[in-house]
Amino acid sequence: MNRRRYWLNQTAGVVLLAALAYVGYGWLGAGTRTTHLCEAITPGMSYGALNQFADSHGLRRASERDGVATLVEHRSFGRAGCQVTLQAGRVIASAPAVND
Repeated sequence: MNRRRYWLNQTAGVVLLAALAYVGYGWLGAGTRTTHLCEAITPGMSYGALNQFADSHGLRRASERDGVATLVEHRSFGRAGCQVTLQAGRVIASAPAVND
């Protein structure tokens, strides 16, 4: 019985550490990942193309307000993303945005 409990505890510990590593990587590496993604957004891109870009790169779809669209990364729980300036439905500029 003690041997079985030992292996069960070891397995649970490894699973817990793996889960923490996965979440930690998503949280800590989000700023770098979103910086590279923001640089890939090209001026002149349409709002529809921006949403397709978001879908293909793991970002939430753009929510536009007053000519500014915000794309956030799923793995960072909305902490890191891109702030995209739009005019007449086209991208003018994009910049990384981290909510710390």
